[in-house]
Amino acid sequence: MYEPSTGDWVLLVKWVQERDAGVYECQIGTTPPRSHFVTLHVVEPRTEILGGGDLHINTGSTINLTCLVLYHARSPDALIWLHEGKEIHYDSERGGVSVVTEAGEVTRSALLIQRATPDDSGNYTCQPRGADPATARVHVIHGEHRAAMQGGVGGGGFPADTRLVTWAALSCLWWAWVGREVRLLDLVWRPPSPPPMPLVLLLASLLLPHALVLVIPFLPLPTPLPLPS
Repeated sequence: MYEPSTGDWVLLVKWVQERDAGVYECQIGTTPPRSHFVTLHVVEPRTEILGGGDLHINTGSTINLTCLVLYHARSPDALIWLHEGKEIHYDSERGGVSVVTEAGEVTRSALLIQRATPDDSGNYTCQPRGADPATARVHVIHGEHRAAMQGGVGGGGFPADTRLVTWAALSCLWWAWVGREVRLLDLVWRPPSPPPMPLVLLLASLLLPHALVLVIPFLPLPTPLPLPS
């Protein structure tokens, strides 16, 4: 396409697709011909909701969903949010719904819904124009229901009974290893043992001093012998 005002020849490609990527040559019909090469890279926009999947929110809390769109060179109004397939209207009677969108190489859109109720549960979709959507499911529940749901799951995502069994198994392995090391040390450093002593004699030798201490105060004193006249 020729621009008379500037004298430039312009190549305009509408509705770019991945197959349009490659090397383009601009050639001037001189002798010899002169050429200029341009490489076109076509990237496909990618959409994601941070922390997507299933999100659990307590009743009365604020739903905060952030959508990122990579390589989306469009204006902020080219992105909409949907709830259960219906566009969210920020000026609805419900109130407390707001969206902040910043366009750029990475378009960021934050959806805020204050004072969440069970009616706000469902699928939330971030739909940018000219890119695939991303969806997250929100569950608005009461606090005690959430505690019941998380009661059998620890912070690391493993059931509590599984952690207990794992701890017991590790403890057994630890004490088995300690016992093995003690037995090895006993075999290496064991001093020569004295001849075995009968159990009765051993107990007697241990208890006799204590028995004498208790009995001696109660023994009668010996009668003094008469002095010779």
